[in-house]
Amino acid sequence: MKYFNKLGALLLFLGTLSCQAQDKGYESLTVEAFCQTIADTTVVRLDVRTAAEFAEGHIERAVNIDVLSHTAYLDVAIVLVQDTLYG
Repeated sequence: MKYFNKLGALLLFLGTLSCQAQDKGYESLTVEAFCQTIADTTVVRLDVRTAAEFAEGHIERAVNIDVLSHTAYLDVAIVLVQDTLYG
């Protein structure tokens, strides 16, 4: 029983570490910088909404990958690899 209490405490502690602030990994853009970036045809535009939401409207040349799909991560990898290989 002590083993499970210690294990539970360790997991709780490790769980709190994962909630700490992370490096951003993204950059906020001004409106002007966004317009310049989105005009670049080499930029991959991933739209992670459902297909129905995507059909209602989306950014030109956006690629739709439903993030709720069980294959979403594989779909993203395929799109990024294809873009890298075939530009």
